[in-house]
Amino acid sequence: MNEILDFFRDHWQLSSGFVALLVAYILFELKFSSNKKEISADHAIALYNNQQATVLDIRSTDDFSNGHIVGSLQVEISETDNQFKKLQKYAQKPIVVVSADGKQALNFVQRLETHGFVQVFSLAGGIHAWQAAGLPLVKKG
Repeated sequence: MNEILDFFRDHWQLSSGFVALLVAYILFELKFSSNKKEISADHAIALYNNQQATVLDIRSTDDFSNGHIVGSLQVEISETDNQFKKLQKYAQKPIVVVSADGKQALNFVQRLETHGFVQVFSLAGGIHAWQAAGLPLVKKG
């Protein structure tokens, strides 16, 4: 233990640089782990089954018609300002946003949060990840 303290005393510049980087790394990890808004398909299913989460599908009408998650609502992102008013009844419940690959859903999650939605998540990997996991889709018919 004395050797470590001697090293820190003899090399105070390196030691303080190391401590600063370590603190920055910890703060960075805490910031991004607490703001993580992507959830797995399994987590989405658990939210849907246990907390009656609402699934919002922001893909095009054609894509939605070709296959979507059971019980999901299709939302046209081009008309979102009008949609936010219609979606207010879900503002206090968990919401899972689904896009094709998950990237567009993250942007929509942020927009929902700015409109007062509390528990909003993006399906990681989108509908592609859902299908890759072998989970079912229903077709609008």
